[in-house]
Amino acid sequence: MPSTPTWPLVTASVMIAPAPMKISVKVPIPSASSGFHVACITHLPCWVTDAGAGRIRGECRRPPRADPLVAEFDGAGAFSRGGRAAAGGPRIVPTVLCLNMPLIALVLVLSSVVLHASWNAIVKSDDDRLVAGWATTAAGAVLGAALLAASGFPSSHALPFVALSGIVHSGYMIALTRAYDDGDLSLVYPIARGVAPVVATAGAAAVFRETLPPPAYAGIGLIALGVLLLGAPHGGSAAPPQGRALTWSLVTALTIASYTLIDRQGVRLTSPQSYIGVLFLIDALILSAYVGWQRGAAPWRLVPPGRWGMLALSGAFSLGAYLLVLAALAISRVGYIAALRETSVIIAAWVGWRHLGDRQGPRRLISSGIVAAGLVMLVASR
Repeated sequence: MPSTPTWPLVTASVMIAPAPMKISVKVPIPSASSGFHVACITHLPCWVTDAGAGRIRGECRRPPRADPLVAEFDGAGAFSRGGRAAAGGPRIVPTVLCLNMPLIALVLVLSSVVLHASWNAIVKSDDDRLVAGWATTAAGAVLGAALLAASGFPSSHALPFVALSGIVHSGYMIALTRAYDDGDLSLVYPIARGVAPVVATAGAAAVFRETLPPPAYAGIGLIALGVLLLGAPHGGSAAPPQGRALTWSLVTALTIASYTLIDRQGVRLTSPQSYIGVLFLIDALILSAYVGWQRGAAPWRLVPPGRWGMLALSGAFSLGAYLLVLAALAISRVGYIAALRETSVIIAAWVGWRHLGDRQGPRRLISSGIVAAGLVMLVASR
């Protein structure tokens, strides 16, 4: 097991008649191949609250007639195995969904949504979007290296997945910046983010034999309707449909779906922090070579001095958006987080309309809302 722990708040309810006691304690939860694990709670400082005795500060020692708390988490923060109870002893039922944790998860995931839409807006607003995409990735790689130093190198079993994901991620950034060269943020972002889960769901059904419930098909139908409305030419506008932008948006969606399926397997084999640290480094190296080949110069020489600060912020937003989602997943359900995450298409459409001067903004905002509704339905049904 990796030696570097994270420290979420864990609450264990020990059912002891006549009234339950609640023990709240900070417990190291290192990442491992099968998810997260809570080590034995024996001599950690904590608050012990008894319904009749009020609040007592003390040590969490082994509960009477019960084994130490040993619980396993899956990648979503849900428990796959509860505490072991001794014969005739109390049952220890751990949970991380306590007190205001749902509110914390809401704040984390909505912050992630804003960060993700923001770095896309920064890249779109740049004159050379390919170089802006490289700088965003490079800045994320610097921060990713710090993560790697803190969490350690990924396990050997995860390396093929993270290497392949890094290659696909670089293709994602290339396709995304090409789409932004020809299309508005309010067009490209909702299509890329909306089509990707549909492709990933279809891929999971084909590769992992996952089945889809009926509501999922309704969600896919809404997404298709929203994408059609986004791509259709507006009757009152003389602007031609942005065919190349649509094509590159769909290519971007394919890359998102591809790395989603790859990461789904790879991140289970090592800690998320080490996985994303190596991922950003590989992505930055590949993009550096590609930009140098395309522009005929070292990419860092192509960034105007006055843009470094904004593009470094874009990289921090990119990495931060991913880490905030991981943090939210550690304390809430996957479906809850993923559904909220899809509201980013509405925010991106609004930012493109109000701040980047995208044409047909109101119509695309409504279409993005239809896409978001379909995404929420698709995610919630799984």
